[in-house]
Amino acid sequence: MSPQPRKRRGLATWLLSTATPVFVVDPRRRIVFFNAGCEQLTGWSADEVVGQVCDFVSHPDFTQVEALTGVFCPPPEAFEGAEPTVPAIVLTRSGDRLPKLIRFFPLRSDDHQADRVLGIVSDIPQPSAGETALLSQQRHAELSALRTELFSRYNATTLVGRSSRFGRLMQQVELACRHSGSVHFQGEPGTGKEHLARLIHFRGESRRRAFIPLDVARLTRSELSETVNRVLREARDPDASRLSPGTLYLKHADRLPDSIQETLVEECGRPLPTEFWKQAPEGPTGEHADETSPPVRLMSSSNDGLALAVRDDKLSEDFFQLLAAQEILVPPLRDRPDDISLLAQHFLESLNRDQEMQIADFAEEVLHAFRKYSWPGNLDELQAVIAEARQRCDQHVIRRQCLPFEFRAGAQAQSLGPSRPVDLVPLEDKLADVEREHIQQALDASHHNKSQAAQLLGITRARLYRRMQNLGLADR
Repeated sequence: MSPQPRKRRGLATWLLSTATPVFVVDPRRRIVFFNAGCEQLTGWSADEVVGQVCDFVSHPDFTQVEALTGVFCPPPEAFEGAEPTVPAIVLTRSGDRLPKLIRFFPLRSDDHQADRVLGIVSDIPQPSAGETALLSQQRHAELSALRTELFSRYNATTLVGRSSRFGRLMQQVELACRHSGSVHFQGEPGTGKEHLARLIHFRGESRRRAFIPLDVARLTRSELSETVNRVLREARDPDASRLSPGTLYLKHADRLPDSIQETLVEECGRPLPTEFWKQAPEGPTGEHADETSPPVRLMSSSNDGLALAVRDDKLSEDFFQLLAAQEILVPPLRDRPDDISLLAQHFLESLNRDQEMQIADFAEEVLHAFRKYSWPGNLDELQAVIAEARQRCDQHVIRRQCLPFEFRAGAQAQSLGPSRPVDLVPLEDKLADVEREHIQQALDASHHNKSQAAQLLGITRARLYRRMQNLGLADR
C-alpha cells in the first residue's frame, strides 16, 4: 500500500505557533497578528494586543499595553520600504525589561507599496549591540529604558533626565515624598516647579485629597484672601461632601500680601482639633497623620530664594519658617546639557500620541542647536519649540528648517554674543571733533596757507581764524 501523503501545516498556522516572536502591523499601525512567541515573551495575550494602535511613544508603566505597543511600533521608514533592525527594551507584563533586537520587514502588495510591516524579535546581549540601528531607534530604546527605570524608582511617568543635577533633584524630591512638611521650590520660570509639587503631593500621604494651585501674581489681594480662607475652612471640615484640600501650592509665594501671610502662619501653625481625627481617621495627610498636623500641606515656589524676600521685607520671618521646612533648588535647562536630547525625544514622542503621522527623530544639526542654546524659557520653551516644529514637519525627521523662526533668531543672537556697548559723548563735543579734524585736513592740504585753507572750506579767512581759536587750533 502506498504511503499516505504527510499533512502539511500552512504558513499561517506555523507562524501562529512558533516560539519565535512574530507580529504584523498594518498601515494604520494596528497590530493585526501577534503569535504565540510574542505571547510567551511579553505575557500579553493576542486577544489583548491585536487591534491596538502602535504610536511611536515610550510608556514606562508595564501594566499598560501601551508600554508594549510603543516598543513594537515600526519606524516610519519601514512603511517606505526600508528594512531597519533596531534595539529595544521589551517590557513584559510582569515588569521584566528584556534587551531585544527587532527586525522590521515591509510586506509589499501588488503595487509594490508596503501595506504591512512584519516584526521579528530576537535576542541580543544588550540594546547597543544592534550596530545597524538608526540613531532615532537608539534614542527611542534609551528613553524607554530610562523612563521605566524612573518609574520603578520614583513612580514618575513624566520626568526625564540622567544628568548629575537631575539625579540630585530627584533625591530631594524623594525625601519630600517621605515627610508631610512644607516644601519650597526655587528656580527659573519654566523649570517644572509645579509639576514636581504635584508629583510629591500624589506620592505623599495627602494624595487622597485635592492639590490646590494658587498663582499669587495673578490674583488681587481680596481674591487671594477669599481663596485661602475657603481652602483652610474646607480642609478643617470633617463633614465636607466633596474632595477636601490636601496641599495648597503657592506660586510666586514671595509676593503674598502680609495679611495673608499672617493668616497662614496662624492657621497652619496650630493642630486640628481631636474631634476631626475621630471623624476622619485618615486625616488630611493620610493614615499616619497625628493631632499636630496642619489642615493642609503647604508647597510654594519662587524665581528667587525666600531668604532674599525676607531681607527685602516682602516676607515675615515666621512665614519663611512655615514655608521652608525643605527647600529644593530646581536647575535651569542650560545646566542639564546631558538631558536635552532625551527630553526632546520625550516631548516629541508625547506629541506622537493618536497622530496619523509619526515623527521619529531630530536631525543631528537640530540636537546640536538645542545643546548650544541657553533656553531662557527652560522646559516650557523646549516643549513649545518642538510642538511648533512638529506641526511644520512633513517628513519623519525634524530638520533645522522646521524650527520656529523665533528659536532660530534667538540661537543666532546667542551665537553672536552680546553687542558691544556704545560709548556716547555729548553732541557738541562730537561736532567739535569733526570740525577740528576737517579744518586740520584743509590746513595740511594748503601747507598751512590760511587763505587757501579758507577757500577749500568755503568760508572767509576771518571766520576760519575764529573757528581755529574756538577749537584750540590757533596756536598750532
